Amino acid sequence: MSDKQLFITTHSWECLQAARDALTEMDFNDFAVCRIERRADRDVAIEIEEETFRGAIEAGMEIR
Repeated sequence: MSDKQLFITTHSWECLQAARDALTEMDFNDFAVCRIERRADRDVAIEIEEETFRGAIEAGMEIR
């Protein structure tokens, strides 16, 4: 695998599910998901670890 980074933004639940499926199929485990939340009048990036991301998608939890 080459040294590449990919940054994607989406509000699509189907896109998140497809990303989970593709990452699982490719046995790719080196990724991070970040969501932006508004806290105390400022935006904060929250990192969602791989295992939490996969579990949240499978459980239908809102992570967008």
